[in-house]
Amino acid sequence: NTQVALSFSRDIDPTTGAVAAAYTVTGGTVTSAAVSGATVTLTTSTLTDGTHSASVDATVLDVLGGTVGPQSADFEVGGAVTPFFSELDYDNIGTDSAEFVELFNPGSSAFDLTGFQLILVNGGTTAQGVVYDTIDLNGAIPAGGRYVIGNVGAATVDPASPNTDLLQQGPNDAVVLWNNNTNAIVTAIAYEIATTLPATIEAASHPITEFTNVADSNTADGALCRAAAGAPFAFCAGAPTPGT
Repeated sequence: NTQVALSFSRDIDPTTGAVAAAYTVTGGTVTSAAVSGATVTLTTSTLTDGTHSASVDATVLDVLGGTVGPQSADFEVGGAVTPFFSELDYDNIGTDSAEFVELFNPGSSAFDLTGFQLILVNGGTTAQGVVYDTIDLNGAIPAGGRYVIGNVGAATVDPASPNTDLLQQGPNDAVVLWNNNTNAIVTAIAYEIATTLPATIEAASHPITEFTNVADSNTADGALCRAAAGAPFAFCAGAPTPGT
């Protein structure tokens, strides 16, 4: 984590653009700057994972002599942070009218959901998952925030239909956050199953490798929940907590 590439809309003057003192990066020290066309690559001291800001001052010029600063932009170090399923309530007491799925974003910046979908997979008794519903998502999951899909008051997305029995009740079912831009699974959890769930999504094989054999209940209040990505799910007794 010692290099930061800055992209500009115009080619940068190789003399003024190569002055390290013209740039600042929060949480680090800029030691050199190298110009290549419209890109300036900064060498810095080691940056910690998280959000940083890079700034350029008014002394940096483009090749026509125009100023390109002052301006700044935020960037992430440590790679993209992936949301994870944090709470799942697929079986209510009596009528299943308050089922939901919750996603949590552990990152320090919002996770844009443009082009993403929640795909619901039914494995039935064959443990061969097929899609039974697809829900388009919108907006973003705030940094350190939650995003709820379902028939509850805290829902970010409330599917108009069905208003009951939104989610299959196992065994061998799954919820999938799907990137429709790349036709790939972002994160998924198969529930009431003790092994990988083979699944067909968009006419291709997409095995769901994260799973839990913990079950929801239709006789006691509660939901499946966990506090961190990769952590095991548990049945959390009591009133479910969508959005909190």
